[in-house]
Amino acid sequence: MPRSQEPTIDATRPRPAAVITGASAGFGVEFARRFADRGYDVVLVARRRAPMDALATELEAAHGITAHVVPLDLTDADAAARLLARVDELGLDVRALVNNAGFGTYGAFAEADPARIAQEISLNVTAVTLLSRLFLPGLLAAGDGILVNVASTAAYQPGPYLAVYAATKAYVRSLTEALWQETRGTGLTVLALAPGPTQTEFFEAAGSEKFKVGQMLPVPEVVDVAFRALDRRNTPPSVVAGYRNRVTAVAAGLLPRRLTLAVAGRLTGSDPMTRMPVAERRRALVDAAVRVIAREGVAGATTRAVVAEAGMKLASLHYAFGSREELLEAVIADVTEQERVAAEDGLLPLDPDDPAPTMAQVVHAGLDRFLDLLVEDPLRERALLELTLYALRTPGRKRRSPRSTPSTTGRPPPRSRPRPASRARGGSCRCRTPRGCS
Repeated sequence: MPRSQEPTIDATRPRPAAVITGASAGFGVEFARRFADRGYDVVLVARRRAPMDALATELEAAHGITAHVVPLDLTDADAAARLLARVDELGLDVRALVNNAGFGTYGAFAEADPARIAQEISLNVTAVTLLSRLFLPGLLAAGDGILVNVASTAAYQPGPYLAVYAATKAYVRSLTEALWQETRGTGLTVLALAPGPTQTEFFEAAGSEKFKVGQMLPVPEVVDVAFRALDRRNTPPSVVAGYRNRVTAVAAGLLPRRLTLAVAGRLTGSDPMTRMPVAERRRALVDAAVRVIAREGVAGATTRAVVAEAGMKLASLHYAFGSREELLEAVIADVTEQERVAAEDGLLPLDPDDPAPTMAQVVHAGLDRFLDLLVEDPLRERALLELTLYALRTPGRKRRSPRSTPSTTGRPPPRSRPRPASRARGGSCRCRTPRGCS
């Protein structure tokens, strides 16, 4: 809707409100700022409360609106219904819904975690569908409602190694464009926003930067594209952010499917290490984490440092552990096992007079508490470092090679094929020369 036609504040009617999912970071934060600037109250929805509380304080101070914080995991089966009930309870006049929450996963589909796939589909597809359905009657009744569903440039072609993510975003685009047609002439503005790679928390959650295919744009510029489309007299059903991204999206629909898939597969090509057996990959990553922690401490054991030490990419760690915390938990379990073996052999590396607790006690207290204590008490960090150093010094601790073949590419050497008799020197061939092919 054009800016000149923004909703006016009617004393007999509540202030217009915008519901924004994924409002703890990235696009969600920027959408909240834009709607607050236009005089909307905002309902911020995400799992993490702390960043939404900070954003709510900022918006209320800057724009004089009311910001409601609703911590909610949209992958829950009844999340959409609970959100609608909460909005009704607040008595809000919802005239805008932005379905922004979503995440992606990277790697070979055959090795993807089924539970993680279910979460991805639940958030990217189910939540978007149910929220759109539940809020749509109210948006239609408002006469000037707005529905924005955030898709992706991945919606315009299949994505090898990000197959589920691309498929979910293709669904979001298809659903939104269908709703655009169904609601024409009702006053409701419907838009599917397809951003390309943007510097948000998305890549960290995905565990890989292979998603970074296409023109990179800052978050504010992407949201600018959305609001320019919303402000048009005839808003299109979907819009792609970035000129080069638009060209790529159009080309993907014109090129032969085999060529499109070949190009997409080359751009998002899998890390060869993701084809290692999961158990072997986990072992290699734990060994790498032990070395990094022993050398640089726990603070230095970032995901990037560990995968670099292991000679892998972020996708390998993502599919082996899912997060840095899970990897640290595996490291703790590993060095605790080393401590148990050392205790049985009477070779504990820790000084008995050292007040630092054993790793078994730390593990028993729980990983979260361990991470908290790690920052507060250097003794516990030293305990972990001593144990990891011991793990490195333990004789007979063999690390399995990530590849059984000596080839650095992971591929067997090409086999030499015998030359056909018709192509042998002096034989008959198509060149029709007396000497034949050479």
